Amino acid sequence: MEFTHAHTPQQNGIAERTNLTLMNKTRAILFESKLPANLRGYAVRYSAVTNNATPTRVLDGDNPNYAWHKYEYKIEKLKVFGCLAYAHIQKKDRESKLHHRAIKCLFLGYPSQHSGFQLLELSTKMLTMSRDVVFKEHIFSSLEATVAQTPEETTKECGCQACIEALSTPTETENTC
Repeated sequence: MEFTHAHTPQQNGIAERTNLTLMNKTRAILFESKLPANLRGYAVRYSAVTNNATPTRVLDGDNPNYAWHKYEYKIEKLKVFGCLAYAHIQKKDRESKLHHRAIKCLFLGYPSQHSGFQLLELSTKMLTMSRDVVFKEHIFSSLEATVAQTPEETTKECGCQACIEALSTPTETENTC
């Protein structure tokens, strides 16, 4: 194994090109979905997932995920980042028979340790994971009225440091304020 010198990206061209590709995808995803930059961690993770699920010439048509883990990623599972999603509410969590059966959310990607989807509830601004989701991939919701743009605005809304951190960085667990 050979190490590179500090602050010399030209010695590590493959990694630098991969980082450039991921950042270009992330920038395009955030622009297209009209989501704020504080959700960039989720966009980067989503970019990496789509990159690893895409077949490549270098691997003779296989995708990197299959080459490393021998796991064939289902392309049908890929959804549009930032699209509107409705997460099913379990019967035990409903207030009554007439209560809503789904919560309006935004799709933020895939949790790394669980199957399912990572979502941002629009009404409570909480992160949640669910596997029972209906997607409206052609509809993007504006977050200006639902998600604070800065940590100060988030603090005014709920007063919880966990929410500030959850909105600015990806997390593996549900944010429960």
